[in-house]
Amino acid sequence: MNGIEATRRIVESRPATNVVILSMHNDESYVLQSLRAGARGYLLKDSPRAEVLEAVRTAAAGRPYMSRKVSRLLQEEYVDQLRTRNLDDSWDLLTDRERRSCNCWRKGGKTKKWRLC
Repeated sequence: MNGIEATRRIVESRPATNVVILSMHNDESYVLQSLRAGARGYLLKDSPRAEVLEAVRTAAAGRPYMSRKVSRLLQEEYVDQLRTRNLDDSWDLLTDRERRSCNCWRKGGKTKKWRLC
């Protein structure tokens, strides 16, 4: 079992548990899979001890934590997506359905009615 699957199982069995992933993978795919599995934080194994402690304390308080390196990686991937698709605005990364949902939410629509917006 890998860390992503372990996270998924832990969060399913104990939803109040805040998992922090300490990984050697500096890769967007691993980070996103970990977050989807329920991790509250993600940092790399070469992170300084103080940063590991900060991540644990932050997650224990119920807040998300991303190491500086991971945050930079996600930011670069995001900007690359915009650049590759020749887009100026992240709004254009959304599907039509996602845009309709955002507009409905922005207008104060109820979740159950979003599909009608």
